[in-house]
Amino acid sequence: MPEKINELKEKLYSREGPGERKPADELHEVHRSREEKAKTRWEEEGASLPGKILQREEAEAKPKRSKLFIAVMVVSLILLLGAGSFIFYSLYYKKSGVSLELIGKDTVEAGDAEVWVVIVRNEGDIPLIKNELTFAYPKGAIPLAGGATDPSVLHPKILIDSIQPREEKRFEFTARLFGSADEKKIADAGLIYRPENVSSRLTKRASFKTSISRVPFAIAYTVSPEIVGGQAVSFTVDITSSSKATFENMYVRIDYPAGFQFASAEAAPDIEKNIWRLGNISPGETRRITVHGTLAGTPEELKPIIASFGEYNPDTRQWKVYLEGRGETRISSPPLFVRHEVNGGATHTGSFGDNIQFRIFYKNTLGVLLKDVFIRTKISEGLLNMRQLHPQFGFYDGQTHEIVWNAASNPELKEVLPGVEKSVFFSVTTLPTPPVHQPSDKNFVLDVHTRINTRTVPKEYSGIKIEYENTLSIKMKSRLTLSSKSIFYDSPLGPNIGKLPPRSNQETGYTILMQVVNTSSDLKDAKVMFALPGNVRWTGQLAGDKTERVNYNLSSGEASWNIGDLPAGTGVLKPPLLLAFNVVLTPGADSIGQTTILIKDIAITGTDTFAGTDLKAANSDITTSLQQDPKAKNSDWAVGE
Repeated sequence: MPEKINELKEKLYSREGPGERKPADELHEVHRSREEKAKTRWEEEGASLPGKILQREEAEAKPKRSKLFIAVMVVSLILLLGAGSFIFYSLYYKKSGVSLELIGKDTVEAGDAEVWVVIVRNEGDIPLIKNELTFAYPKGAIPLAGGATDPSVLHPKILIDSIQPREEKRFEFTARLFGSADEKKIADAGLIYRPENVSSRLTKRASFKTSISRVPFAIAYTVSPEIVGGQAVSFTVDITSSSKATFENMYVRIDYPAGFQFASAEAAPDIEKNIWRLGNISPGETRRITVHGTLAGTPEELKPIIASFGEYNPDTRQWKVYLEGRGETRISSPPLFVRHEVNGGATHTGSFGDNIQFRIFYKNTLGVLLKDVFIRTKISEGLLNMRQLHPQFGFYDGQTHEIVWNAASNPELKEVLPGVEKSVFFSVTTLPTPPVHQPSDKNFVLDVHTRINTRTVPKEYSGIKIEYENTLSIKMKSRLTLSSKSIFYDSPLGPNIGKLPPRSNQETGYTILMQVVNTSSDLKDAKVMFALPGNVRWTGQLAGDKTERVNYNLSSGEASWNIGDLPAGTGVLKPPLLLAFNVVLTPGADSIGQTTILIKDIAITGTDTFAGTDLKAANSDITTSLQQDPKAKNSDWAVGE
């Protein structure tokens, strides 16, 4: 064993190492062989390098050649198109010129016949084939027989087989023009044609403008040049045609002056109180309308009456006015003048239950002193609480049912100086609710009629009746009310969930009841609006009237009951509108010991179609205070733990 260890040490620590060392010449051969191999590989790669460079240059040159090719093709195409255009121009435009001309009258009277002439000329050397001429009459024109086409066709089309070189063709179109003075009427013509030597179809267009010089109608008024304000008045409007043609389906509208109250008319208006359908008006025919009413105003005030004649569309309510006529009258200055103010204004819309204040102004316009003047006012007592009538410096005459001011009650009426305006005053309260007892009890008007006069007439005015009357009419608004409450027991929708009192973080159901009443005028767009707090849930359980019109917005918590039309007498002569719905309350700890809101922001709105005003009423919030639930106890109202 020691011998083997010694042999191993000798091999490890000898100069040759553990194996046999190679001679130096062998090591040199190995090194030279490696250098030759490396040189050979470098030479091979070097020999192939020019080829690779050439290949890369060829690859880079290909896009350049492609771009050059595209550029050459584009230039060639442009040259080809240019040559084609030149050839086309030479063959067609130069030798096949076409003109389209449309001529007519520059001005015509409304209702007159207009003749348009369309001239088609082939000014070239090439025949035109498969041609088509179209014509469009101006708007409002009525085609007549005798033209190139059927007069029942508003956009006629004429086929022209061929138009030879240097040939001209003429076509006439005839129609009556209707419109307002100075209105422009445009006729259009179009030609589609094809030269025989090309396959494309080409177009030409022409137009002609004609002006309406005048409308051959006259509007005349018959009205008194002066009218006593507040008195009955009548006036006539005559519409006369001087046209050679019949004007079809005509209308007239009369715009009344401010302060005019329509009473009746011959003939009766067809739409509202101021629009008449005249129909067809023949040449030379006259239509007359007579209107009756009352006209209020201040002395010397001019009152214009305007009539508009033309076409009217009842569906769109749009007018095309051919002619307007204006008449006017003036409010005369009576020897004694009186006018009203109500609550500080010239007009007023009344409400039931309101206190209304009236001031009556009077004035002597004669220029001389007037003595012992009387003022008497009669009012619609059936709409008033006469116990709340308070005339200042006047008295109520129970026999004549008039409020009276005279020299005994008001010393200023003993002598009324000329040109000085003074006043008397009274106030009164209307009934809290309209006196509705039968279906005809609706659309109430409070009339205030005042008369001023004197029996002591100055000598220079002997024989003249010194008296004046004036009437003020006040439309009374309907009374729109909404009643609402919450209940828990005996719900029309069935038992509510949970129990009373409501508990923190527990659900308790409630039923909300709403009732709508409308007294004395028909309403439109009636609507109830309300909202739910965040801790109240909408269940969707409904009962009552028009429940299909109840909408709830889950995101905002807002709800609406879109009632729409609401007749007068609802809740008075006929049952009120009712709505019942369920909600669920989940109160928090912050509500313990308190009542909490179930419904908030409660309001009802609607438009009074008689008074022409918007109505709105707001209600208090509905809470868990079940005051109108007879079975609920006071201890059931507040939130418990």
